[in-house]
Parts: sequence; structure tokens; C-alpha cells
Amino acid sequence: MKGLGVRNIRGTRGVPRLGVSLIDERRRVPGGPAVNMPDVVNVGSNDFREVVLESDSPVLVDFWAEWCGPCRRIGPEIEAVAAEMAGRIKVAKLNVDLDPEIAEQFEVRSIPTMVLFGRGAEKARLVGAYPRSEISSALAETFPELKEGSR
Repeated sequence: MKGLGVRNIRGTRGVPRLGVSLIDERRRVPGGPAVNMPDVVNVGSNDFREVVLESDSPVLVDFWAEWCGPCRRIGPEIEAVAAEMAGRIKVAKLNVDLDPEIAEQFEVRSIPTMVLFGRGAEKARLVGAYPRSEISSALAETFPELKEGSR
């Protein structure tokens, strides 16, 4: 993993965890290494407009924080939705501790919050830890063209 800025650091309660330097922290996915999953992108203030607001396809943005237990718990659920709907939607994660101005702009007051964007505007919002089935249902209800049979 040379070149990624990865190093071992002490996590909460003295448990070793994979860590990254402050510069690379934006690329950290909860519970995972400091690299992007193929179906999930990490966004911040530098690329939020381009990746989310200017996207031609629907985008699910997960507003999360490293210290948030429920955020870490739904991470695998979001990754599963991203894999299940690959090519039909984009899935992005935004760390509210690193980019609080974007969370404030979209009035994210509690995390985890998942916001569904279409054509540059918020279409729906889920606040709390939802299972994959409910996230998928919210996407299908908000964007009917995403249903399995309408590829």
C-alpha cells in the first residue's frame, strides 16, 4: 500500500486500525481502507458540484462521520446498493467533519443522512440508519426509471 499515505494508528479505545494522513482522510470509507470502492465515490467541497449536482444520473449522497456508529453500520448497506444499481446511479459519501459547509448548505442536522439528487436538485432524504431494502425502495420510488426491468 505504499504511496497511499497509509499508516497504522491507534483507533478509539486503543484498538489498532488502518489510518491515513490528514490529506488522504477524505478518501476513507467507514470500515474500509483508504481507497475508493469501485461503486462509491468520496466527495468534498472541491468536487461536490461536478460529481453530484452536475451529474446526468441520479446520485445518492451519504452524509456521514468517522465517529458515528450508525453511519459505520450502514456503510455496507450503501455499498451493496451501489453495487446493485451500478450504472444506473452514482453513490457518493461526504464526511461532514471534513466538509461541514456542504452539510450546512443542504441542512443536514443529523447523521447518517442520505440525500437523493436528480438533475442537480434534492429529490428525497432519508435520515437515520436504514437497511438496504428501504434505501433501494426509496430510490425506486423517487426515480421509477431505476426499477430492475427498466434498464
